[in-house]
Amino acid sequence: MSNEVASGGLPLQHAENFLLNQGVSASLGFLPAQPHFGDVTQNTSGYNNKRSLSPSCDYMEDRTSENDEQASTALVGVRNPTSLRNKGIRKRYRKETAVKRTLTYLLDSLQREQILEVIEKVTEENPQLRSRFLEAIPRPTLASVSFAFSNLEKRVNEAFPFFRDGPTRDRYSFTRVKPRLLELQESVFQYADHFISAESEMPSVIFSFLKLASELGHRLPDWDHKPDNQIKREYYAKLVQHWNVAIELAAKKMEEGKLFGRALVTEWATELERHNQVSQGAFEDSISLFKNKLGWVLGVGPLPQGSNSKFYLNFNHPQ
Repeated sequence: MSNEVASGGLPLQHAENFLLNQGVSASLGFLPAQPHFGDVTQNTSGYNNKRSLSPSCDYMEDRTSENDEQASTALVGVRNPTSLRNKGIRKRYRKETAVKRTLTYLLDSLQREQILEVIEKVTEENPQLRSRFLEAIPRPTLASVSFAFSNLEKRVNEAFPFFRDGPTRDRYSFTRVKPRLLELQESVFQYADHFISAESEMPSVIFSFLKLASELGHRLPDWDHKPDNQIKREYYAKLVQHWNVAIELAAKKMEEGKLFGRALVTEWATELERHNQVSQGAFEDSISLFKNKLGWVLGVGPLPQGSNSKFYLNFNHPQ
């Protein structure tokens, strides 16, 4: 047994070649367990002496470990194809995540007008994406609208040309500011159409929106050249139309059985009267409609037909 492992019968000089040819190690369970080579205690001379095989074993173990890794990889690919699919999924996920991060960084570097241009270009080239954009955009709220109004007003103020004594209201300044005024007007009434066309929106929310839009209109500049104030007059005229729609909607809700408290209706009437005073009578038509449709709640208008209104008056105006 001078050149053989005690229990395995395999020549030591051929052990390395045998393992390499097999392509797997004993640790994977494909070979019978061999005793540790360092435990061989007997040689051909017949006396006990622990035989050191560490140089050749270290070399063999390094080569075996390297081949084990290759064999394991080969076996995984053959015996577990799911791992290959999972690897492909992970690579695709990393790629998609990298693209998403890149898109976020690029959008962060753009101004609002540039982002809108990108969206317009994409939707023009792919019209089917426009509806998907609209579905993905969150519904406007009073808070988001208030923020949008602030930005619109800021752009109007920034459009004024710089003068040492402050902004002027002359013709030159008007020509510089006019595009921003038209942008503001268009945006405000797109929001207004959204709030009023939403069947689920309560009249109280609509009136709150109209309050914000009316206050914004009061802050629009008055120009030295009177014809230039036509944009502001048109703004008020469109606001009156939306106030009238909101009043009709509230009256219809009450006819259907939805009763609004007297304090809330009083608040609506007070706001409408204030806007009329600040605008120098621009809301007279809305005030007349309010008295005709909702004034009965305050005791100043005709009582509509129906038992709900009589019950409401008996409850809120006891004799």
